[in-house]
Amino acid sequence: MQKRLIALTRLWAFDQLSSHPAGIGQPPWDAHGVDDYLPAATTTGGGENTTEPLAE
Repeated sequence: MQKRLIALTRLWAFDQLSSHPAGIGQPPWDAHGVDDYLPAATTTGGGENTTEPLAE
C-alpha cells in the first residue's frame, strides 16, 4: 500500500511540473501524514512462532 501512495504522490508532483497539467489534486496524505492511509502494523508476540505444530 505504501508503494501505491508514493506512486500517486509522484504522479501529482509530476503533474505540477508538466507544461500541460491534468489538474491532479494534491493527495491528502502529503499534507496530513500517511499513517491514517496505511493499514495498521501487525505485531507478533515477541518473535515467537504462532503456527500450530504438525501432527507427530
